[in-house]
Amino acid sequence: MDQQRVTQWILISQPPGDHLVQLHNFYKSNKKSALSGLHELKQYYTGQISYQWYTSIVDRRVNMSLLMKWTSMALEVQVTGKTVKETKQMAAEVLVHFLYCAGWLPDKLKPQLELENLDFAYDERVVSILGKQNIKEVAKLFEIQQKRVRPAPQFRLIEPEYPKPNALVYVVQAICEGHKTLGVGSSKKVAKEMAATNMNELIRKRMETNGTATYFTKRKKKIPNLGTIGPVQTVWQLMENSWVQVDHVNFVYQ
Repeated sequence: MDQQRVTQWILISQPPGDHLVQLHNFYKSNKKSALSGLHELKQYYTGQISYQWYTSIVDRRVNMSLLMKWTSMALEVQVTGKTVKETKQMAAEVLVHFLYCAGWLPDKLKPQLELENLDFAYDERVVSILGKQNIKEVAKLFEIQQKRVRPAPQFRLIEPEYPKPNALVYVVQAICEGHKTLGVGSSKKVAKEMAATNMNELIRKRMETNGTATYFTKRKKKIPNLGTIGPVQTVWQLMENSWVQVDHVNFVYQ
């Protein structure tokens, strides 16, 4: 890619804690991850976009800076997180969300606001997987969705509304094709395995009910308050012997 002189630098602030978590959960459940979206955006504008990642760890916190250069424009996001993998994902999600709010994403890369579930029709491959011995139920569930070429199941820990001190019971929810099951156990791992066991049993029953018929159901994704671009503060800075417009951007929430 030909290096052009940067004339505009956009600094995108990290959303506040709760809003960053909402943004992360929203894009994590999207069909296409933010990292994949950035990769496809680079292919879409061949030769015009590049990315650079900078990582540092201070006091067990990961600081990640993502710099996107798009012809003569540079966009920079800085995010702090717990792990390198998670922080990298969140930095990509903040950048993608800014591009979406700015109207700079092609239609095919915009977040999908409608999900399509494919219910479980009778499938010999699924029956074979369910009948496997000496394999974890969680692994079975992931393999089932891989064979069906469908989105992977999701698991999330259910926090009690009124937690008890030293409680040794965990509740995990499994979500697959719009179906939800719960698992309870003395550890998160045990609870997750129980949730997968219940989901696999549900799949077995759905196949018996549906036979070979195929059913699609659509549902709207609940859109949290992810924020929009607020007032932009602009200053001019001298960089490499030339003046650059630097825009400081924050997200605002209704």
